[in-house]
Amino acid sequence: MEHRKHKIDLIFIVTLAGIFFICSITFIVLGANFYANTVSSNQDSFQIRTASLYFTQKIRQNGKPDSVQLTSMKDGSQALVLKNGDYETWMFLADGQLKEASVKQGTTVTESFGQPVLSLRSLKFEPRKSNLLRVTAASPEGTVSQVDLLLRTSQLEVRP
Repeated sequence: MEHRKHKIDLIFIVTLAGIFFICSITFIVLGANFYANTVSSNQDSFQIRTASLYFTQKIRQNGKPDSVQLTSMKDGSQALVLKNGDYETWMFLADGQLKEASVKQGTTVTESFGQPVLSLRSLKFEPRKSNLLRVTAASPEGTVSQVDLLLRTSQLEVRP
């Protein structure tokens, strides 16, 4: 009888250790998935906030009246142009990258110009009123951000 009691105790301890092991592995896997999803979400949010703040800061930095215009690139995509004396800063989307190019006024800018700033899926500039510009950007993961910018201008210039 004593021998049988020890066998049951051993089976109970092994079963309890097995359940503990399975629960531990389950919690580790769930925690790793939760962490990976949180990091991915934070990176996506950071990227889309960076795009919105980039345009806000660039327009505020320019700060001169009647120095902002919208124009079209050769491929039909939109570009935001900030005039600053003899130079222009072009911001546009090409090859999934937000690009910035600083050129002498009158230079023909193509999609190959500029330095990549960050990855975006889409970018849209939309004049809302004479001095209000809506910038809509989508991250590569599809998160959309929209910012309305008040321009220090009497009229937003739109060139074809």
